[in-house]
Amino acid sequence: MTTGYRRIERTIEEVINDYLSERPTIMFSNCAPNIEVAKSAIEANEIDEDHHRWRGDVIRDVVRKVAGKLYRNEDGGLRFEFCENPNFRRTLDYAIYDAHVNEKGNPKLARITATENIVIDAAVADRVALNDEQGILDVVAKVWDALPKSSTHVEYTQQFSGSGGRRFVKDDQGFAGMTDEQIGTMHAQWSQEQKYKSMSTEELRQQVRQQGKERFEQKFHADPTTGAPVTTSTKQLIDPRPGQPFVSKQTLISWINSSRSATAQLLQRNGKVDPELGREFERILNSHS
Repeated sequence: MTTGYRRIERTIEEVINDYLSERPTIMFSNCAPNIEVAKSAIEANEIDEDHHRWRGDVIRDVVRKVAGKLYRNEDGGLRFEFCENPNFRRTLDYAIYDAHVNEKGNPKLARITATENIVIDAAVADRVALNDEQGILDVVAKVWDALPKSSTHVEYTQQFSGSGGRRFVKDDQGFAGMTDEQIGTMHAQWSQEQKYKSMSTEELRQQVRQQGKERFEQKFHADPTTGAPVTTSTKQLIDPRPGQPFVSKQTLISWINSSRSATAQLLQRNGKVDPELGREFERILNSHS
């Protein structure tokens, strides 16, 4: 007995998102507003045979034209325009730039389209979702040598060359004009760069993971002004119900489960997490009472 193929029905929104998810337009995928923009562009598309309007190749062509900003009004303004998926953008900004800075706080990688294209191409090849933070960090580690480095980082590292010399800068007094601390910092940076170059892909991946973890933990375990480690909080976490400090893990969990915004209400001030409240929050949750 032969078994026939069962046709799988797909909505037009799913079909549009499939085409948005292709490499040239992947940054616009999984974003509801872009699907609506694509639908509007398809409906307005001038086509000889209207029954072909929703055919796959026509949909793809329209999606590519919107992405290429080819649809214009008479005054030259854009008629249809996609926006980047904000979750994708946040993940790429962190995994490519924010997670990789030198001792001066400068990004190690150049913030240019080529950098992101290399990472996105590798992520697509490895089937890593662009909102998978750890997955993108792993991809960055894998293609690190191929990624363009920022000019500020290159200049900083060149101050201590691999041959032990320092690059010449006009009116620069060289080592004579530097403190012992400055020289020590430069040497530590150079040593770290040499360490990275000698690492295998797996070792570099583990290093990136550890640095990402430390940066996350530092939000709650370092003074926001000095960066110095802080082990205890000087603020109390107040239970809004009785207006008294939380005294047990159970009461805190009870409040957290009371609403979706409960945790943010406790920790955020002016739209940002207060580090000291975060430390107190973490201390109570880790307590045994």
